[in-house]
Amino acid sequence: MAVWPLTSQSLLDRLRDAEEREAWDDFARLYRPAIYRFARRMGLQDADADDATQRVLTSVADAFAQRPPDLVQYRFRSWLAQVTRNTVLKLIERERPKQASGHSDINQLLQNLPAEVDAATTWHTEAQTQLYRAAAAIVKDNCTSSVWNAFEQTSVQGRSADRVAAELGVSIGVVYASRSRVLKRIRKVVAELMDDGGAP
Repeated sequence: MAVWPLTSQSLLDRLRDAEEREAWDDFARLYRPAIYRFARRMGLQDADADDATQRVLTSVADAFAQRPPDLVQYRFRSWLAQVTRNTVLKLIERERPKQASGHSDINQLLQNLPAEVDAATTWHTEAQTQLYRAAAAIVKDNCTSSVWNAFEQTSVQGRSADRVAAELGVSIGVVYASRSRVLKRIRKVVAELMDDGGAP
C-alpha cells in the first residue's frame, strides 16, 4: 500500500490520461485526507477545508488536462503543496473583508502566520506522520500487547521505563528490549514502504 504522499511514479504517469478514471479515483483517495489536514493546519474550519480540498483536486485535474506539471515525484509534491497553500490562502482572503481603513485583513493574517504554515515544511511533516502511522499499524499487528505497550508508553508517550515496567509487571530490561525491538521493526517497515512508494 502506498503511503501519502509517497505517490508511485506509475500513478502520476496514469494521470496524464484524462480517461483514466480509476487513476483519478486512486489519486483522490490517496490525497484527499492529506490535503484536508493540510488546510486545517493552515487555519481553515471544517467546511472551508472541505471546500479547499475539492478546489485543489479540481485544480490538479485541470492542470493535467491542459498541460501536466513536471511529473518527477519530488517536484510534483512541491507543486501540489504550493497549489494547496495558494488555494487555502485565497479562501482565507475571501473570508476576510477589508477594513474601513483600507488595509486588508489578509495582509495582517499573512504576516502573523506561524512558521509551521510553510507549505514544504507542513507537507514534509504530514508525510512523515503518515509514514510512521502506517508502519506502526503493521508492526502493532505482529506484537504482543505488552511489547507494544512498553514501546508506546516509553517512546510515544514519554513515560519512564521504571513506571511502565512496574505497571506491566515486567523488569526494566524487558521494557528496554521491547522498545528496541519495536523501533527496529518500525524502521524496517518504513524502509519497505518508502521502497514501494518512493522516498519523500
